[in-house]
Amino acid sequence: RQACEALGYTREELIGMRHQFDPDITPERIQSVRQRLREDGSATFSGRHRRKDGSLFPVEKRVRAFIRGGRLFSIALVSDITDRRRREQRLLAQFSVTRTLSEAGSLEEAAPRILGELCEALEWDRGAFWSVDPEADTLVRVQTWPSDTFAQAGSGLVFGKCSFGMGLPGQVWSSGAPAWIPDITPDREFHQAESAANEGLHAAFAFPITLRSGVLGVIEFFRREVRNADPELLQMMTSVGSQIGQFIERTRTEDALRQAREKLAQASRMATVAELSASIAHEINQPLQAVVANGQACRRWLAATPPNIDNARLSAEAVVHDGRATADVISRIRALFRRTAPAKVELDVNKLILQVCTLMADDIHGKLISLETQLAQDVPMIKADAVQVQQVIVNLVRNAIEALSATSELPKSLLIRSRHDEDSVMVDVQDEGTGLANLENIFEPFITTKETGMGMGLAICRSIVEAHGGRIWVVRNEVRGVTFSLSLPTETRDAT
Repeated sequence: RQACEALGYTREELIGMRHQFDPDITPERIQSVRQRLREDGSATFSGRHRRKDGSLFPVEKRVRAFIRGGRLFSIALVSDITDRRRREQRLLAQFSVTRTLSEAGSLEEAAPRILGELCEALEWDRGAFWSVDPEADTLVRVQTWPSDTFAQAGSGLVFGKCSFGMGLPGQVWSSGAPAWIPDITPDREFHQAESAANEGLHAAFAFPITLRSGVLGVIEFFRREVRNADPELLQMMTSVGSQIGQFIERTRTEDALRQAREKLAQASRMATVAELSASIAHEINQPLQAVVANGQACRRWLAATPPNIDNARLSAEAVVHDGRATADVISRIRALFRRTAPAKVELDVNKLILQVCTLMADDIHGKLISLETQLAQDVPMIKADAVQVQQVIVNLVRNAIEALSATSELPKSLLIRSRHDEDSVMVDVQDEGTGLANLENIFEPFITTKETGMGMGLAICRSIVEAHGGRIWVVRNEVRGVTFSLSLPTETRDAT
C-alpha cells in the first residue's frame, strides 16, 4: 500500500515489476549490494525512485539478508526522505551563505559564490543577481550562474521605473516579497520567456535582498522541472535576503570608515605641509629682513663717505633689492599656506570621541591595547571645526598607541576622558606608555621623539586648538606614561 501511494502505481502494476521505478539500478550496483549482503548481512544506501508520472524523489534503502535453502534473499525497507533531504539542503544553503559573507570583503566577491552555492545546495539550475541602483531608480542584472548562453542572452537586463512591478524581478522589487512561478509558459508574462523556453527551464522563483531602507536587490533562480511553490523555502530565502542586506550595510559602513580615515590622513598630510612651509617661511623671512636692514645701513654709511665709491653703493642697493624680492616670495608662500578661520559648527565632543575610537579601533585592537572611555554626561555643546578637532584627538590617540606599542609593561591601558570645567570642555588622552623625557618644548615645530618623525604633529595640534581659542598641555602620570589634555571654550572666542 505504501509503495502504491509513493509511486503512483496500482497493486497489480507493482507485483512482478523489477526495476522500472529505480532509475539508478545497474547490474554492477546489484552485484555490489549482493556482495555487501553476503559479507555484512545488511546494507543502507541512498537513491532515487521514479513515480509513474515520471517525477523523481529521494529515498533511503535499508536491506537485510537471509538465506533459505542455500539461496540468498533480502527484505528492503524504502523510506521517502524528501523532507529530510530538503532540511539538509536548506541547512547547507544557509551555512554556505553565512560562510561566504564572513569571508568575502565585498558584494562583488560574494555574489557569484552565493549564487553557485545556493543553486547547488537547493538543486536549482540557474541563478541571477539583480542590484537596485537608487540614483537611476533601476534594477540591473549584475551577476549570473553559471555563465553560459542563457546568462549572455540576459546580460545587461535593466528594469527601469516604468517597469516597476513587471516580470519576476520587477514584481519582487516592487512588493518586497518573494515570488514563485511553477511553470514558465509562453503565455505567462516573463522577462526571459523565450530564452527560458530554449533552455528548457520551467520553474522560477525570486526573493528580495532587504534592509530597513527597502529593497537593495533581487536574487532569482530557475529549474528545468516544474516545481510548485514551497512556502518554507520562500520563508527561508527571505531570511537569507535579510542576511545579505546586513552584509551590504556592513560593507558600506566599512567603506565609509575607510574613506573617513583616508580623508583624515590627507588632511593631516596637508596640514603638515602647510605648517612646515609656514615655519620655513617664517624662519627664512627673519634673516632676509636683516639683510635688507643691513643693506640699507651699508648704503647710508657709504653715502657718508667720499662720493668716489659708487660701486659699493650699487652693490648695497643690489643687496636691498634682492632681499626685498626674496622677502616678497616668502610672504607669498606664507599667504598660500595661511589657514583660514575654522568653519565652526555645533559639536558634541562625546560623539566626536566615539567616532575617533571607531576610526582607530583596528590600530588599538591590533596592538592589544585596552581602551577605556569616561565621557561626562554634563559636557555642553561647543562651536568648533569638527574635522580639525577630530584631527587633534586622532593625533593624540595615535601618539598614545605608539607609546604603548614601545613598552613591554602590562597592562597596556589607554583612557580617553571628557569633562566640563567652568566655561570650557576638556578632553584627556592618558596612556601608560614609555612617557616623554622633555615636556617643555614638545609642542614646538620639528621637536620629535620618533626616529622618522617630522616634529610637526603636536605643533599642528597646538595651532588648531589655539585657533579655536583653547589650549593644550601635557603632564606625566604618577605611575608611567603621560596625559595630553586640551580645553575648548564653550563660548566662541577668537584666538589672539
